[in-house]
Amino acid sequence: MIHERLRPKPEDLVGKIALKALDTANSAQTRKSGSVTIHNADGTKTISGAVLGTDETGTAISSANWIGDTTAPGKPTGLSVASSSGVIVVTWDGTLDGGVPSDFDHITVYLKEGSADATVLGTMNTAGSLTSASIASGTSCTVYATAQDAARLEDGTLSPNVSAQSDSITVMVTNTVADVDKEISEQNSTISGIQGDITDLTTDLGTVKTTAKEAKDTADEVSETLSADYSKTGTDTSYVTASTNLQTADEIMQSVSGTYATQTALATTDAKADAAQTAANNAQSTADTAKEAASANTTDLTNYIESNDSALSQMQSQIDGSITTWFYDVAPTADNAPAKDWTTTDLKNNHLGDLYYDTVTGYCYRYQVLNNTYSWSRITDTDVTKALSDAAAPQDTADSKRRIFVNTPTPPYDVGDQWAQGTSGDILICSTAKASGKSYAASDWTKASKYTDDTAAAA
Repeated sequence: MIHERLRPKPEDLVGKIALKALDTANSAQTRKSGSVTIHNADGTKTISGAVLGTDETGTAISSANWIGDTTAPGKPTGLSVASSSGVIVVTWDGTLDGGVPSDFDHITVYLKEGSADATVLGTMNTAGSLTSASIASGTSCTVYATAQDAARLEDGTLSPNVSAQSDSITVMVTNTVADVDKEISEQNSTISGIQGDITDLTTDLGTVKTTAKEAKDTADEVSETLSADYSKTGTDTSYVTASTNLQTADEIMQSVSGTYATQTALATTDAKADAAQTAANNAQSTADTAKEAASANTTDLTNYIESNDSALSQMQSQIDGSITTWFYDVAPTADNAPAKDWTTTDLKNNHLGDLYYDTVTGYCYRYQVLNNTYSWSRITDTDVTKALSDAAAPQDTADSKRRIFVNTPTPPYDVGDQWAQGTSGDILICSTAKASGKSYAASDWTKASKYTDDTAAAA
């Protein structure tokens, strides 16, 4: 039996039914018909089923994760910035402050050149590195990054949470070779100017000395004439001549007196010439220092070649007579470029001794054959590794390789290729490129250490 006081009134029952219907209608408006909503333990939702919308590329999507996520990832950590050869290289070790969350998507790296506004250098979703375009040497650059997750709205629209900005890193852009060349040019200009001053001073010095000698000779001749005529009487016509000569002598003595003043100025001129010569010597010393710095990388590679002269002798038998240096951003294997294209024994033999530089790790390798097995062997020589690191400038290795010839070069060869003439020769650098089929010319090659005109500096 139902107690009358527990039975709901008809009007109350109708109201409750209406509220339940309204609740159901509102719930249906939050998602499309046929979709399934999963409530995750972290408070977010995953919706899948009917098409929710389009992603950031315009592609239709039917599943959306991290809906309702409002927690931003931690700011990027483990960033490092370096500069060489006129570019900025940013490296990230893949870490975030507080750890990498499961909904992490990527970091965005920003680059600010001087006083200009910051621009996006690139994005990374795993550890790696980004390289900027060429930047003028001496420019102060600031780098920072932010992290963002993959949170979305219920209609599938991307609505990421962005982290706080990472610590900023400032670095000065350097371009070693260009800076040294500029310094050498300035010092050579200074030397030329000083040498011109010395030439002018030497000419003036010769003129003054000649004038002084001529005045002294004239005075001596007049003095001899006066001594011979002084004893003659006033009526003697010779005496009259002597008196006239006396007046002439007085004029000559005044000229000699002026010459003495000139000689005083001459002493000052000599002092200036000595100072100019000292300045020229100092300028030459500075130019020599710059020259040594500019040829340091070439010297490193020369030392390596000379210390491995026996290996170079073996390479002399190669068909093309050259060693190619390859530049890629992965470690070399038989299955990736360039070795994957060496499909015959002859091709492999032609490349024995080739060098390979991993631009990411900084490791250097040499192609070898051991017990009839061809492989890349890592080089631990620090001189050649440093030389190849400095050589890995984008403008010099745009085709991912550089040749080192051990015989007289045969085209094709490109600007920047090297010619090692052995322990009794020089290291030459290609200054004029030649395509395949063209003829070799000695004028296409210059000494790697030839940065100044030594004959002009010594003049």
